[in-house]
Amino acid sequence: MAARKIGEFELISAIEALVAARPKSRGVRVGIGDDAAVLQTTSRSIVTTDALVEGVHFERHWLTPAQLGARAFRVASSDVAAMGGVARYVLLSLTIPEDMPIGDVRRCAEGLIADAEAASTSLVGGNISYGPVFSLTLTVVGAAGARVLTRSGARPGDSIVVTGTLGDAAAGVEQLLAGGRRSKLIDAYRRPPSRLAIAGRLARGSDVTAMLDLSDGLGRDLDHLCDSSGVSARVDLDAVPVSPSLRRYARAQGTGPLGYATRGEDYELLIAVGNGEAGLRRVARACKTSGVAMTVIGTLGAKISGARVRDSFERPIEGGWDHLRRRPSD
Repeated sequence: MAARKIGEFELISAIEALVAARPKSRGVRVGIGDDAAVLQTTSRSIVTTDALVEGVHFERHWLTPAQLGARAFRVASSDVAAMGGVARYVLLSLTIPEDMPIGDVRRCAEGLIADAEAASTSLVGGNISYGPVFSLTLTVVGAAGARVLTRSGARPGDSIVVTGTLGDAAAGVEQLLAGGRRSKLIDAYRRPPSRLAIAGRLARGSDVTAMLDLSDGLGRDLDHLCDSSGVSARVDLDAVPVSPSLRRYARAQGTGPLGYATRGEDYELLIAVGNGEAGLRRVARACKTSGVAMTVIGTLGAKISGARVRDSFERPIEGGWDHLRRRPSD
């Protein structure tokens, strides 16, 4: 059944029933189904919002509705992870084209609810509207820990660390645009990593001085960190972690993997680590305990004029995502 054949309130009731079937969070005093949610939050909350828009961030045939819902939650909650917080509540605003099958909307909500529940996060409300394309806008409310990690705490001498591998999702988008359907690279785009657990663990220590998620690309996000902290960065590009699948794909395309690793869409963590080798060892132990790979890719230095982010040969590292200038189809 298309969206135009069912009323707004019938769809809201269907989503409300999905939420009601899940265990209720202890912090939800009034949840989905009322004019607004009433939440018992901590003294310090982390609040972020993100949007996934059809034709800009995804095409409907790229992933199943359930995968899209889960991806939307992981993308939005990544900003909470980057600040060392714990995601607690999510609000979902849907824009639905009139010809969209209502079953797809339901399955999208189910995918989001299930992935959020796995992170101890509850869907507590939102909004539904008609629109020309399908879009999901999420607001995530997180609980801050004893330390809130921002982009502005890094210092000269800190090490630059990234989690996981970079570039798979960007290559996956390229494959999807070329008509691909199944590959490890496409899977990386469809299911971004969730780094909420390791980020919270790192925030409890004193070694991490700054952190953000790698959504806009290595060079661009590292430039954000340098700008906020008043430092510069030197990156050993040979140390940037890339997967064997990306190496094989890049080789088949007659190019190197680093071009993909600087495009964004990774949702890994970019971390500034202080306290020298001892700090790095403690961060490495925390990552190993959490089953998360980490790699040291460079160091931070004093503020300089010109490009803030450079490689070992003093060349600027460019590339990355700009929401007002680039789309996946560009």
